[in-house]
Amino acid sequence: MKHLTRGGVLGRFVSHSYMRRGRPRAEDEFRRLAQAVSLGIRVPKPILYAVKGGMVYRCWIATKEVSSAITLADLSTKDEDLARTATADAATEIAKLITHSIYHIDLHPGNVIVDSAGRVYLMDFDKTRKFRGNINQLRDSYICRWRRAVIKHGLPEYLSEIMSLNLRRDFFEASLAE
Repeated sequence: MKHLTRGGVLGRFVSHSYMRRGRPRAEDEFRRLAQAVSLGIRVPKPILYAVKGGMVYRCWIATKEVSSAITLADLSTKDEDLARTATADAATEIAKLITHSIYHIDLHPGNVIVDSAGRVYLMDFDKTRKFRGNINQLRDSYICRWRRAVIKHGLPEYLSEIMSLNLRRDFFEASLAE
């Protein structure tokens, strides 16, 4: 169960409440996760969402538990071989987002989890949106965002290198096939 909280400057003052403008955030994330599942993107399966309140509300979303999960960020400091494999697998899942023009604004190694069997799941879909541009621009946005997060959190450089190489290779090979 995830209690949606507000980030940024406003989140320091009002972290758990939202003003209603359209659908509640938990409903949006639930729909986006369900869409990702239907597109074959590996994400935790959404189960339900809950909203409490009227114009000012709180919300929660529940997803199927991913067993013995560890973030890719944490894994990269504990098991380099597994983290390298998981990063390449994460690139495959991100390539699916790109193919379907889905922009995950907050995708970074902390929002990728790896289960006990080594399967990779993308997390935190509350800020995803439809990308309206060239998929190469979207791919490059993912690569830049990923790299900024690796640098910001002092994570191993190979996380950026593997992600960039895999995303660029996948789309280069796809363009050759056309």
